[in-house]
Amino acid sequence: FLYGVPPTHATPLNSVSRYRMYWEQKVDCSFPTVAGLMSRNRFEDLLRYFHVADNNNLAPDDKFAKVRPLWNMLNARWVKYYPGDKNLSIDESMIPYYGKHGTKQHIHGKPIRFGYKNWSICTRLGYLIYGELYQGASTGNTHPELGVGASVVLDLISKLPQGNYSFYFDNFFTSLPLLDELQKLGHDGTGTIRANRTEKAPLKDPKEMKKTSRGSHQQCTDVLSNITLVRYNDNNIVTVASTQSGSEPIGKVKRYCDKQKKDVDQPRCFINYNKFMGGVDRLDQNVGCYRIGIRLKRWYWQLLMFPINVAMNNAFQLYKISPAAKKSNGTSHDLLSFTRDVVSSYFLMKNSSASKTSSAATPRSSLAVIKRVPDAIRLDGTGHLIDKQNKQTRCGLCHKNTTMKCIKCNVALHSKCSIIFHTK
Repeated sequence: FLYGVPPTHATPLNSVSRYRMYWEQKVDCSFPTVAGLMSRNRFEDLLRYFHVADNNNLAPDDKFAKVRPLWNMLNARWVKYYPGDKNLSIDESMIPYYGKHGTKQHIHGKPIRFGYKNWSICTRLGYLIYGELYQGASTGNTHPELGVGASVVLDLISKLPQGNYSFYFDNFFTSLPLLDELQKLGHDGTGTIRANRTEKAPLKDPKEMKKTSRGSHQQCTDVLSNITLVRYNDNNIVTVASTQSGSEPIGKVKRYCDKQKKDVDQPRCFINYNKFMGGVDRLDQNVGCYRIGIRLKRWYWQLLMFPINVAMNNAFQLYKISPAAKKSNGTSHDLLSFTRDVVSSYFLMKNSSASKTSSAATPRSSLAVIKRVPDAIRLDGTGHLIDKQNKQTRCGLCHKNTTMKCIKCNVALHSKCSIIFHTK
């Protein structure tokens, strides 16, 4: 259960119908690793009393005051360590919840239709830089003259470090006043725009545009505001407003036309939009793969688990661009193996439990001994004490018999071998 529950098309990993089954000693569900980490009663006590805010000092005007300290802390960490991308996407992310709450939303057509809405600003690969929970139209319209969508965008970008950025958003947010405001702040903006927000720009009517050949487009630019509108005939008639680029240079994209796959023209603003807009969807995909599967009836429980899942996703995105991943020679982690490695590291940090339940909690593995212990534990230089065991086992380094072992790594080692094992 520490790894969460994968989607239905994947093979479940450590997933059972009731969390109490993790501590059962039956043939069909035996999890000695989980049982060795903590007792069932202690786990239930943690579930019962787990809070992140003082109930006696909750802000009366904040509907999410019970989870606000955790979100504020993680938002600050995510902004501090984000990779520094300049092309960012802004969209809504849904946190599943099916109970009753005043802020619960329903969005038809989303993979998660019922739940809390979270305004997210992400990098192209799905690193969440900042998330703001939606409390309703009465609290989200900080710029009434621009509208709710523009207010969300301006509030999110105000959390970013100083610099010039290019933002991408869908037609819920895009408006010409918003793009003009972004230019004043030194940023570029690109987004699909609804036909009734083009302010009577001289573009072809969508019904007339539909009669043209696939790949045709029309562009008009306001010389005063430097905002470009491009209407494009693709699977449907789509209009994009941008201050970054127009239709040139024209690119190519493969489409099925007259039952044949052909290369059709695609304006540059659409190429950029398709490339950088999917960051929030990538975030939802990664979080949904291994979402924490513990379900409780408390309305705020999912709001506590979602940022923990996001923190794991963000750590994985940072790992992929780190020197450790580049030097892995083709053995770098994917999201699942990275999550397992992190969980294993925390498990091995629990010295007392790991040493007491070593025989039950550490199953046999075909991996080399040095690869079974994560480098974050093996090379941390803390608590690697050599103790005597009751029986002889093979040394994890030289493979000769020894009666000594490291109580933290739970690996049999000679005293001399221990120095090499924990430093190289």
